[in-house]
Order: sequence, then structure tokens, then C-alpha cells
Amino acid sequence: MRKAFVVWFFFLIFSLCGNGANTVSSFALSVKLDSRYNRDLTVCTTVRVGEPFNLTWSQGNVRSSITGLLREPEGESYPVTLTVDQHLTDSKTGNSAMEGYKLKLGAWKNSTDIVSSAFNDIEERDVLLDKGECPGGTNDSPK
Repeated sequence: MRKAFVVWFFFLIFSLCGNGANTVSSFALSVKLDSRYNRDLTVCTTVRVGEPFNLTWSQGNVRSSITGLLREPEGESYPVTLTVDQHLTDSKTGNSAMEGYKLKLGAWKNSTDIVSSAFNDIEERDVLLDKGECPGGTNDSPK
């Protein structure tokens, strides 16, 4: 009887540990870029609270990356810090922009930077956070 209780107790502990691992929430973070380096490009990656993420891609002679960190929610908003880095691979021409956002689930957040008004160089970033994983089951793929 005592042996059965010990076995049951360990089974209960392992079951609870296994269920706890499944409660880590995943979020789909989508970023739309519209700049001279990435025209009308959308990327999506799965992120988790407190885990830094890094997404890198190349398209032609442009090498780009998005890095950041999603933090614990503050009320209904999720603070996230994003750094968007866009450069030509054959020169040092490019830019890097870091910005903090407070995202509400399911709502796009826009930011616009005027890089050069003389050359009409404007960059736009739209950011969306949703529960779950990226639509279509593909992560880290520019569209």
C-alpha cells in the first residue's frame, strides 16, 4: 500500500511538471517593413516572454535582421523592444533603428522614421502580436 502511494505520488509530480512545460505561451510577432531596403516585406516569428529573439534574412544584396525581447504584460499591453537592422551586403550603407512598443494583442502598431527628407527616404514599421504561432506554420520567412 505504501509502495503504491509512493509510485502514485511520483506519477503526480511528473504529470504536473509535464503540464507546466506546456503552459509557456507562444506569440506570433509579425513585422511589416517598408523602406528603401525592404519594400513591403512582412516577416513573422514565434516569440515567448523573456526570451530574446533574432531573425536574419538576405534578399538580393540586402542583409536584414530584427532582434528584440518581449516582456511580461503590463495590464493589456505587452512591452517589446525591437531593433531593425538593414544594410547592403557590399557596402557599409544602411541603418539600424531601435524602438520600444507597447503592443495589444491583435492590433497593429505603426512607427515611421524620416531618414532623409531631401531624398524622400521614409521607413515604416508595423508590428503585430497575436497568441499562438505564425499563420501557415512557417516562421522566420519573409513574404
